[in-house]
Amino acid sequence: MKRIISIRSYGVKLGSTGNRFVITGKGVDKQTIPALDISEIILYGKAINITTSAILLAIKNQIPIFFMNRYGRPYSMISPIVASGTISTKRAQYSALNDRRGFELARAFIYGKMKNQERLLRLRANSERYDRAVQIRMYADNIAKLADSLLNIEYDGHYNETRAKIMRLEAEAARDNYWKGFALLLPDGFIFEKREHRHARDPVNILLNYGYGFLLTRVINAIIISGLDIHAGFLHADRAGRESLALDLIEEFRQPVVDITILKMLRLKELKRDEILEVDDSNNVRLSKGTLHKVINSLKERLEHRSDMYSIEDRIVEQARDVARFLRGEITEYKPFII
Repeated sequence: MKRIISIRSYGVKLGSTGNRFVITGKGVDKQTIPALDISEIILYGKAINITTSAILLAIKNQIPIFFMNRYGRPYSMISPIVASGTISTKRAQYSALNDRRGFELARAFIYGKMKNQERLLRLRANSERYDRAVQIRMYADNIAKLADSLLNIEYDGHYNETRAKIMRLEAEAARDNYWKGFALLLPDGFIFEKREHRHARDPVNILLNYGYGFLLTRVINAIIISGLDIHAGFLHADRAGRESLALDLIEEFRQPVVDITILKMLRLKELKRDEILEVDDSNNVRLSKGTLHKVINSLKERLEHRSDMYSIEDRIVEQARDVARFLRGEITEYKPFII
């Protein structure tokens, strides 16, 4: 089983010697790790020194390097230039941006997300006391109805208007139902009033943000492997530098990977509330080093868990390949990943 190099400490240096990565720095024990044992390198913050030799070693071994911002989201990556599909895949992707294929993918991504929201709530409601379980199941029922409504949306040739209808249903499912049910599943002492992305200061939102950022690195890598353009999405609007297709595909994996893992860690008291966060010198709230390490390990374990012949990580790659196959006309329907 391969490992992830994840570094967040100030003044740490990632170098290499021969075919091994070397981690050194003030306050850390020197580590030497064979490149063949590494699947990914994730660097948090601005004060980490990575040498050219380490970058070249990563490229030689086709190991992607991700740079993460203070919200735990990737903002840049170094990836080897490898043969990943053909130009016909990208041409098919671009031509589908405003036709029925793009609409069907957008609808499928959100349908998968809604069904996974519904199923997570139903699954976890079984371990709650009766009155709370009834309320959680009510939210799950509402999401199921919205998912049915989503399938009734038909493409009428007006892509932007149709996409807006999908996004409105997605917002109603999340804002008015899923996150309210999710809040009821949290253990005592954790208050979750609403979903916040940037500038969150509460532990639950920050845990989710870092978790989604970690998951996004896996989705980006899967899309690149499949020969697709991460920036040309069908659901999320185009914006300079925005990895729109990755944000599309991640939707069906948020609950099965991140939400379920964070809930489990909190409910089993694997994370102590007063040790989850820390404040940096700029008064930014972030995960503590120990919490970040625990979260990444738990998410990696979840991604690698095999319920059948395949792990969820395998499924992410397969879903990306199915997107490419659908766009090329090799399959007639794209089916989202549903737990």
